[in-house]
Amino acid sequence: MVKCENSACGKELKRAPAQVSPHNYCSHSCAAKVVNSTREKEVKICPNCLGKFTGDKKYCSLKCIPKRESQYSKEVILDTLRKFVKKNKRISTKKGMNKLYRATRELFGTWNNAIKTAGFEPNPVMFAKKHMALDGHKCDSLAERIIDDWLFRRKIPHKRNIPLFPKGKLDEVLDFLIDKPIVKLD
Repeated sequence: MVKCENSACGKELKRAPAQVSPHNYCSHSCAAKVVNSTREKEVKICPNCLGKFTGDKKYCSLKCIPKRESQYSKEVILDTLRKFVKKNKRISTKKGMNKLYRATRELFGTWNNAIKTAGFEPNPVMFAKKHMALDGHKCDSLAERIIDDWLFRRKIPHKRNIPLFPKGKLDEVLDFLIDKPIVKLD
């Protein structure tokens, strides 16, 4: 029996005599804690606040990272929106102009404000009136409400607007998720 050399751990380990080494740890994690505690940590000076910190970052905190000036001006954004409309004969969605979206929000406040400033009306399909289904679900269109009501009337458990990808990696959602498989349709 040997003891883990991480003093915070102290677990007893069974080792064959051939497995006993000068340093014995119960896990890689315990070994890393001991080794890292003996290393000298490089103390850095934050270029913004001149405070001392350790780690591999350039600044001591997110607050100290200077805000970058956007490479896009209001004129560039408006010109890009107008060119998109001329080429595609429709208003772009914010997803369609992914690279410009953050700058647009910073400069105009909202995506719709930028579209209005460019001289267009916001896309009526994307920003249309919502419809309320019988079970209280908000639906994006009359067609979705009809489907939701059909499921509700037949007592088919369902959910609305379920994220397709975890942790918001993409904004894609499922309109409906049926909790139990449907065996018979009438």
